[in-house]
Amino acid sequence: QNNSTMVARNQLGDDFYRPALDEDGQYRTSKTRGMTLSLNSGINISLFEKDLMRLSQDTFSTETHFIQEGQYLSKELVNSWLDRKSEDNPEGLNPPESGEGEDRVPRYLNSILEFDFFTESEENLQLAGISIGLALNTVDYYQAEQFGSTLMQEISSEEALSKGKEMADQLLSQIRKVEGLEDIPIMIGLYEQSAQDDLAGGVYVAQGNSLNGSESIDDWTSINERRIIFPLEGSDSAEGNAFANFQSEVERFFPNISGITGRAHYIDDQLDSLSINIMTQFYGEGEMVAYTQYLKQS
Repeated sequence: QNNSTMVARNQLGDDFYRPALDEDGQYRTSKTRGMTLSLNSGINISLFEKDLMRLSQDTFSTETHFIQEGQYLSKELVNSWLDRKSEDNPEGLNPPESGEGEDRVPRYLNSILEFDFFTESEENLQLAGISIGLALNTVDYYQAEQFGSTLMQEISSEEALSKGKEMADQLLSQIRKVEGLEDIPIMIGLYEQSAQDDLAGGVYVAQGNSLNGSESIDDWTSINERRIIFPLEGSDSAEGNAFANFQSEVERFFPNISGITGRAHYIDDQLDSLSINIMTQFYGEGEMVAYTQYLKQS
């Protein structure tokens, strides 16, 4: 199926996809735009999308593929999948409502994200595959009518992963019924979102491909990633010690620091990136210039 005829030629770098545009040269926003706002925090919303785009590069190369936000899965369809299964909603991926308290069956699936990928054929773009992100709960927040408050139910990573794989196969059988997606390569990533009070954000824990129109994942690949916040965690690591020294030097140089934190991202137990956030208030240009120059040389 061909639903885009134009492309943006500019590319920021090899790690970025060029966008596929509509016939009028305009960017198409996702049909399910805004649905990821149900995630636990802003950092989860950002990482859910950013990391799916990164993982998609293993299947759909940035050199040969153009990206478009999801256009095949409607908001109504995705909502039906996210709701609990019931007589009125047999397509629901979350289990039926059952039990109370510790016996309550939680909602495992929080959100669904779609990216479409195209390759160029003569002057047109042809759909070459899609990526689907499934955001899984490790904490299910729900309203308790008898108390009028929000309660929480913890879910182990093992249980969330197991349920996520089951739901991925159920989802695939439904996606294959969508016109244009009957035999398109599909990559699915399972994202384990962090709790509301977790500043680090979640990570993808597994990804798998469905090729040649199959209605199940051909094989799952485990993903070994984690995110932590310095100095709240990781103080006994080499990176934690280095951050503590950096924090001490910066606070000694400029005494009006409100706080310094670092968000560390580990891939296969190796530090991949570190984002440092420094909270302070400046009262003059001189302070800001001196402080910035000091940080640059630290």
